[in-house]
Amino acid sequence: MKSAGSPVYHAVLLICLFATSLQLRAETVTLSLTDQHGRPLSGAVVTVMTGSQPARHLRTG
Repeated sequence: MKSAGSPVYHAVLLICLFATSLQLRAETVTLSLTDQHGRPLSGAVVTVMTGSQPARHLRTG
């Protein structure tokens, strides 16, 4: 996808965390997303799903 002549990259990362016998009180996910040129991604969508809680959608940048 290109916008105003500059490439814009959107990364969708799906992380599935299944807590069956383990009760998770807090989940911490640290991500460093870059494109193929090593530039930080802006507007990347991160979806975190746990077995006991609804999915959480986080947006960077």
